[in-house]
Amino acid sequence: MHPFVFFPIIPPYSQWHPELGTHVPECTAVCEQMEKVSPDAQPFISTWYCMEFLKHSAITTPSGFKYNQLACNLDAMLLWSFHTHMPLLDWGEQQVRCFLDFYCDPPVGCTAVAAHSRFIEECSVPFKDWTINPEWRLFRRTPSGAGSLMPITRDPCTRLVSHLQHFFDFYRWYTGSQRANPAEDASSITGKLPMSRGSVVLSEKQLNWLFTIALSSRVHARQCLQLAVYLGLARYTNLTAKQIIGTFNTGFTLDRLRLESNGDWSLSEVSSGVPETWRRLPKPMSPLIQRYLQSRHVDLSRPLPNLPLFTHLNGVDGYKADSMSSNLRLLREPVANAASADSDPVIAASAEVFRKVSFRMVRRSSRCVQGCPL
Repeated sequence: MHPFVFFPIIPPYSQWHPELGTHVPECTAVCEQMEKVSPDAQPFISTWYCMEFLKHSAITTPSGFKYNQLACNLDAMLLWSFHTHMPLLDWGEQQVRCFLDFYCDPPVGCTAVAAHSRFIEECSVPFKDWTINPEWRLFRRTPSGAGSLMPITRDPCTRLVSHLQHFFDFYRWYTGSQRANPAEDASSITGKLPMSRGSVVLSEKQLNWLFTIALSSRVHARQCLQLAVYLGLARYTNLTAKQIIGTFNTGFTLDRLRLESNGDWSLSEVSSGVPETWRRLPKPMSPLIQRYLQSRHVDLSRPLPNLPLFTHLNGVDGYKADSMSSNLRLLREPVANAASADSDPVIAASAEVFRKVSFRMVRRSSRCVQGCPL
């Protein structure tokens, strides 16, 4: 295959002005590079959708919007599509997997040890006349010697998969496409990658304390039972946070849960509740779900209603991802305080760890303790 050609496409944050509706791309040097790309890759319309996705992400997830991370991943997605002559908007599962393979093991020539600015900044010159920085590289990676690179760790690849999933969700929502999200099952790839250095992992004892003590009795917050179910699904299933909270078109609803005659709970893998799609949840999830639904005054003797799994005070409107993240951040402090006051010295010494508890930390810890669940 022809050599991989890389150049920055997404503008630096200082030059991103979505409210002005500028041309895509705005920089002349970038435009000249894109004109050399095969028309089969549809470079300009693909870039336009990426810029619209940036704007949409800034509006819908302001608390979790990290421009530079998203811009870097959009650059990589676009450049890979240019290289393969496969339009980003037409990617299927095979293209997503090939792209992730490339991301995990890129050509050494498009990597650098340190980050470099995308363009040579000239304050007295408008952005459209800026030149591309020849030192810029698509990826920042650490060499391991003998012309190879240190393996990428799990966290950045997990972020990339999340960006891929959200981008294709956005494109499907924007265009009304009924095509399946090609990145929906891409999360399985990240499990093969090593953990990031310094990733915090909770022990089984710490996880048990979090669920059976802290979130059940020690911490009194309105969202406690809600977050216990959310983090419980992180611990005992392989559902992603996006699958639990829902997307633009489909939210996770209560009727995807079913109480069995022995007191266990089952989860429908699809919203329709087709019989063969029901899977039994691990027993420790049962008290978490039971207490949460009782707090919402749900009649457990009847099939559960088609209402969002997590709702605001009105009991009807479902949470969005940023709402759940905000609630979890608010809960960290009381959980940490409860840990520091615990009579068990191991738990008391873990207060600072609980002050950073997250969906990802619980998922990571459960895999280390129990292996890969449901």
